[in-house]
Amino acid sequence: MVWEIPGDDAPPVWNPSEHVPSYSSPNALTVTISPGVERTGNLWLKRFASDHSNFRKLVLAIVGESGLKGSVGDLADALPYSVYALESVQSEDLLGTIHFLRSKGWEVQGIIATGGVSNCLVGKAIKEHPVRFLATVGSNTPLKAPSTPLFHHAFPRTSSPKELSDWLLENEHSMTAWWTQYGTGRVLDVEGVQNFRHVGGYPTREGRVTRVGRLWRSGHPGGITESGVQTVLKHGIRTVFDLRSVGECAKYGTGEDLFAKHGIKRVYAPAYLDDDYSPMAMGMRFSLYSSGTEGFGYVYSQVAMKIVSAVRAMCDHILNNGTPFVLHCTAGKDRAGMTAAVFLAWAAGVDVDVVARDYGASQDIRKLSEEDRQRLAKEHDLTPDQVTNLNSTDPKGMHLAFTRLRRSLLGRHSTPSGEAPDPLETVEPDFLQFRKKYFQELVGLSSEQVLQVRDWLTEERSLVRDGHWKL
Repeated sequence: MVWEIPGDDAPPVWNPSEHVPSYSSPNALTVTISPGVERTGNLWLKRFASDHSNFRKLVLAIVGESGLKGSVGDLADALPYSVYALESVQSEDLLGTIHFLRSKGWEVQGIIATGGVSNCLVGKAIKEHPVRFLATVGSNTPLKAPSTPLFHHAFPRTSSPKELSDWLLENEHSMTAWWTQYGTGRVLDVEGVQNFRHVGGYPTREGRVTRVGRLWRSGHPGGITESGVQTVLKHGIRTVFDLRSVGECAKYGTGEDLFAKHGIKRVYAPAYLDDDYSPMAMGMRFSLYSSGTEGFGYVYSQVAMKIVSAVRAMCDHILNNGTPFVLHCTAGKDRAGMTAAVFLAWAAGVDVDVVARDYGASQDIRKLSEEDRQRLAKEHDLTPDQVTNLNSTDPKGMHLAFTRLRRSLLGRHSTPSGEAPDPLETVEPDFLQFRKKYFQELVGLSSEQVLQVRDWLTEERSLVRDGHWKL
């Protein structure tokens, strides 16, 4: 049978008063790899006693002829994940399966390959779809590793599921640190779109970490190609939020026809409906903006108030759909940068210093040539230095924006204008008040909904507590 997994599927009901097995009966799941090509596997849905957010964390088990002692059901019993078991497949089938699972909202944490499954095949899949870990059981072929380091262990033939679980348990903290440093693949090469990246892997003040590949930000998609759309699809992105004005959409394009062709929904959520707020236009509108970081701080504090309706639309998507999405403006640094900053700092609880550095990364990604600098100066009647300022993403500008917002939203005095505040002394202790003021009072969410948004954006740093799985 073909078992459809809706993207907003709820966790299986678990009642501690009932005597239920730790995993359900396997469900046949047919994955369509390409027209006329299907592969069927079995999905064991983990029934978690307390943490249903782990329901969608999944391990892909590629089962060979031999090599694992015990059944895949025993593996599901031993691991803190749901398990999808698939018989030996070709490289394209494996890539298609991972792509399908992620597009449906499953978080593929790792791969367990048993009994003669080609490590070369697995290595190719991991290079395109990074995972936290790879465990091979009874394989004699060397691993063709991806370009980044990989958390990998080769187990001897007939190793037990408990041995795999013990290895994961012992290495969970190191694995999480490795994933944050190497595996997040933050910047995505999307043909025809600049500055396309997610905001995962950042630690929060509540002991959590932002999820990899959930919330993405980018420049405008007016030049996106067929290849670019395929890249977006491979990362499970099915919704695009456009923050630009009507004029900017007409000038630069929206990519909407190509998106619609592939089932990607464009949501129009302008910060400013009629006014052009691209970097060059803001430079002409606000002389302060083109003068340096103080101008950025002023403009961004205004943007934070203009994006409230857009933030609400994104929160509704998170609450009702839950699939990954990308938000964008024109350059992917001002309105997109401030929107991402609001989610990171106040919904997720990331330190403002880290938020400012994420904002500042746009300058390294968006390189402005001298030829472009001179051309833009001439087109917009600006000096080349003003063009440089307009395209900069100095973290101090974001710091100053939060300083102004602290004053306007919470009514508190800040450091003198023009000085970057110490985030731990001025802004950060207030993040819970900011969360309530912005997301509850302005955006209009309930306290429970705010926590749902936080949990969608973040996860606990480790599945281990006191030497045991948190199940």
